[in-house]
Amino acid sequence: MDNSLANRLKKRFKHLNKWAKRENISCFRIYNQDLSEYPLIIDWIDGDLVVSSYQRPLSEQAKDQICKGLDRPESAIYAKVRQPQKGLQQQYQRQSRQQVTKIVHESKLQFELNLSDYLDVGLFLDHRQTRQYAQQQSAGARVLNLFAYTGSFTCYAIAGGAKESVSVEMNPNYIQWCQRNMSLNKMSVNNKHQLVQADCLVYLKKKQPPFDLIICDPPTFSNSKRMKESFDINRDYPSLLTDCLSLLRKNGTLLFSTNSQKFKLDPQQLPNSAQLNEITHKTVPPDFMKQKSHRCWEIRKGNP
Repeated sequence: MDNSLANRLKKRFKHLNKWAKRENISCFRIYNQDLSEYPLIIDWIDGDLVVSSYQRPLSEQAKDQICKGLDRPESAIYAKVRQPQKGLQQQYQRQSRQQVTKIVHESKLQFELNLSDYLDVGLFLDHRQTRQYAQQQSAGARVLNLFAYTGSFTCYAIAGGAKESVSVEMNPNYIQWCQRNMSLNKMSVNNKHQLVQADCLVYLKKKQPPFDLIICDPPTFSNSKRMKESFDINRDYPSLLTDCLSLLRKNGTLLFSTNSQKFKLDPQQLPNSAQLNEITHKTVPPDFMKQKSHRCWEIRKGNP
């Protein structure tokens, strides 16, 4: 019998689990298509396993090897089938209503994850160090979190001492999820820390007091019915980043990231005041080191 996947998982988990305990995190990526015959992604979620396969259901053979290699029962596996991405309707749409949720910890914060109902569970593991970077930049700052999703960046910003925060998210379900995550961390939605349900592209056009830190981690593509037009980061990043810079205080920081594999940032497409510094090497964590999960830039607003 072929035990290559089981052996790989056993070895990988032994290595990563020691690191995770040192870092005080309970969720991490164990496997990302390491073996060609098993094109899967496997995330460890504090004892449960989220297993993503592409265009076909998880095979029984793979399932048996996962259970064997990680010494977990089959009931701990939450299988997802991913298709070629066609926008937010697929990636963020509710797939079921089993509502299997779990509270996990990351550093000193807690987050609610939904293991059963969506393709993504509510916390992007590859941005663990990006969140910590944002936390370090947030002391005394007025922070804008765009495409806020479930509010993990917001929680990190408040934990880092943000004096004010505005989190903008189009989906009302995620606004509620964000509020629950804030409550888990003993944070309150109030005049200082606001949740705004809105299209981020529309919100950026509004005049308002400038921000010291803007966090912008947009989807690669969106054709949501709530938006007036489709959005493609590879096509639309110049207008998106220009609008972000218009709301940024002088010497403020725009933390921008994308997981588009085709993305190319041309500085000539941005205002002269934009000072770019790619920090991807600082934001990709050890469990994602062998894959290109995202790219990240620190963009400062200098003189025009």
